[in-house]
Amino acid sequence: MSPRYAASVNFGLELPGRNASWSFEASGIRIRYRTNWRSHALLREFGEIFVPDEALAGASLGSGRKPTLTLRLRTGAEPIRSLAAAGLPLAAEPYRLVLTSDQAELAAYYLSEVENRVAAQPDAEQPASRYLVRLQSPPYTTKGYDGTASFDGQVLTLRWSAFASKSKREVGLATYPVSMLRRVEWHNPTDGSYGFLRVTPSESVTDSRPKPAQDLAAVVLYGPNAGLAVACAIQMALPERSVVELGEAAPLAVSASPQAARDSTEAAEVDVDEILETIRKLGELRDAGLLTEDEFEAKKTELLGRI
Repeated sequence: MSPRYAASVNFGLELPGRNASWSFEASGIRIRYRTNWRSHALLREFGEIFVPDEALAGASLGSGRKPTLTLRLRTGAEPIRSLAAAGLPLAAEPYRLVLTSDQAELAAYYLSEVENRVAAQPDAEQPASRYLVRLQSPPYTTKGYDGTASFDGQVLTLRWSAFASKSKREVGLATYPVSMLRRVEWHNPTDGSYGFLRVTPSESVTDSRPKPAQDLAAVVLYGPNAGLAVACAIQMALPERSVVELGEAAPLAVSASPQAARDSTEAAEVDVDEILETIRKLGELRDAGLLTEDEFEAKKTELLGRI
């Protein structure tokens, strides 16, 4: 296959970029972040996320030496932007795909693909009542300046290091069941300054809190690997948020590893209409000169062999 184009294991179309790759699957777009320096450290913590079509609100294509595709999501449909607010650098924008100059035509094709998916969603401009974007299953762990935060899907555990304050070191560790939490905060360390990840227990009657360095419910963060994935996983599990069950129209499930979830998807009944539609789109790419005849025929044969 050409490095500019590939087809995913779910016989969807895949657009590889410099910082990530987008796989256009039957019910949404799977974003896999690069594991090298081209992908921001904050995004590498996530590994991959799944954006169902019902979460999409639009997309834009930026021109220039490096074309960029950016998804616009429904308000309330995802935790990353809402939790980070304005604290993310552009390189850590989770729904932005950076391409190369020779992918400009291909980017325009995929922009139309996103627009077609949005047009099929009657609620695309309406706020979402629940999180729709899927993260990989816990556990998530991040190492901060004064301790390590680990979240297994049910309990947040903070283990304090030698750099922690005396009050934290005396405790040793703190545990917070997510069912007993009402809020999570995340502040990104920028320009060499410190940030923090902090939770608020349900029984807390005041918003007045000690500084993060003294707070037993906060870990001080420093450096590029700054715990955003941990904070988002907690945010999605908070009891007051109506979160869709993972695996309910999503390839990722809480009870299975990402690889097991993909294996399960491949083992499911083959969608003939999806295969035929993918072949049609491959033909469009071939006709546009973005895919060679040999590449088209090889993929077509592979896909027809699954019927």
